[in-house]
Amino acid sequence: MNVDLQKITDNPIDYTVTIPLKGEYKLIWRPLEHNDIKKLTKFLSRLSDETRNMYILDSYDEQMAKELCDAIAKYDKLRFVVEESENRDIIGLFDFSFDIPSSDRARFSKYKFSIDLEKDCRVGFCVSDEFQGMGIGQASFSCITSIAEKLGKQRLILLGGVFKENTKSTGFYTKLGFKKIGTFLSPDERMSYDMIYTIG
Repeated sequence: MNVDLQKITDNPIDYTVTIPLKGEYKLIWRPLEHNDIKKLTKFLSRLSDETRNMYILDSYDEQMAKELCDAIAKYDKLRFVVEESENRDIIGLFDFSFDIPSSDRARFSKYKFSIDLEKDCRVGFCVSDEFQGMGIGQASFSCITSIAEKLGKQRLILLGGVFKENTKSTGFYTKLGFKKIGTFLSPDERMSYDMIYTIG
């Protein structure tokens, strides 16, 4: 994978940004680090059943937090977190995946849409329940596109798509500028949309 992934891991402060939100309230956007297991465990364990139904992981405990932190600079993954500026609790998790599996490429091909492994990447994000609806995802989006551009990417594909029933998220992504390009059944047979965003 691109050496820039390692640069981000080795120099997290260079990719740390303060995001203003609603007046004087500020957020910290930064790369996930190896020593974030405890903070990430707290974030995952506090997600509601409703949020977990939309943001699907194998578990929401310390083991999963450790797996995510251990995966830093390995495979094709890059993760960022958003923290409150005051107590530094993690309140958002943002995933980048730079490999696009053959199953996804085949599905996109059915839409007559060609995946470019050099220019496309997958993204997904989750915000703590108590902070949903506060504009955190929207405020963080310029950070997402900036990192993607630094890594040579031009399009963002929603990681795993978005469930059709999740109208709140579908509306949010549409507002950001994502376009629906097709529908598919998820592994648990829930109707989902594939959506893509073109940077620039």
